[in-house]
Amino acid sequence: MGGTQFSVIAELVGTIEATFQSLKEQAAWEYGHAGYTGTIAEKTCWKRYAVVPDLKAAKRLVAEFFQKNQYEEEIGSKWGPAGVIEFKETGKTMLFFFGWASC
Repeated sequence: MGGTQFSVIAELVGTIEATFQSLKEQAAWEYGHAGYTGTIAEKTCWKRYAVVPDLKAAKRLVAEFFQKNQYEEEIGSKWGPAGVIEFKETGKTMLFFFGWASC
């Protein structure tokens, strides 16, 4: 099976773990529970990649990550953790989850 890039942005609700689990459940309902969806539903954990000031900086980091094909990094594995970048937007803490997922 192959792998594909995914990314999803959400407001922090409670903890990063709670937000992550909520996004996983939502993706599983939208794309199926059988696996190989190519979404965050395939991830079992997350790893903080960076904390940046805004969405623009977060998007730039994710784009650089994918452009460099950082397969050697843990987050670059479809079986590894999702990366998460934390940033602020209109006074709210936001999370940008990204990585590779099996499809």
